[in-house]
Amino acid sequence: MTTLADRLRKECVIITLLAVWAVIILFVPVRMRIPPSGLTDPGLIILYVLLIVSFSVLVSVIPVVVIFTGWYRGKPIVAGLFGFLLLPAIAVTGYLVTPGKAPYGVVTLSGALVFLVIPSILAGCAGYCAALRTKSALAAAIVMGGVWVVIMMHAFN
Repeated sequence: MTTLADRLRKECVIITLLAVWAVIILFVPVRMRIPPSGLTDPGLIILYVLLIVSFSVLVSVIPVVVIFTGWYRGKPIVAGLFGFLLLPAIAVTGYLVTPGKAPYGVVTLSGALVFLVIPSILAGCAGYCAALRTKSALAAAIVMGGVWVVIMMHAFN
């Protein structure tokens, strides 16, 4: 007979995934001030909400790719480096394509720290944890991916 603790331990990845995305869903309306002041037209409010939801889905692609890469490759160092270097590579590519504009609005050292270095470290750690291929490490990788999305959602506002 299995106890509740055994069942929870078995399903820790799913529980973690649901908890992380519930926090993100609760975070978006509070942080993004839905509806923003000045929007009174219901159609514009709906468009604004759809924009925020689509932005969070697009932003979550990077940590998902890093976690899947780590899980399927199974090489922690490679997955950690891939996760750490992916966002700076995207930022440098964006800067080269649009010269004269700083990527993600990074104009100060603190902006670079918040929107490039910290998410890169989180993505690298998430890839490393996912490559370990244990349920608890995968749950930690999912949490780091959720924190990554929350940090990047700050850039939207």
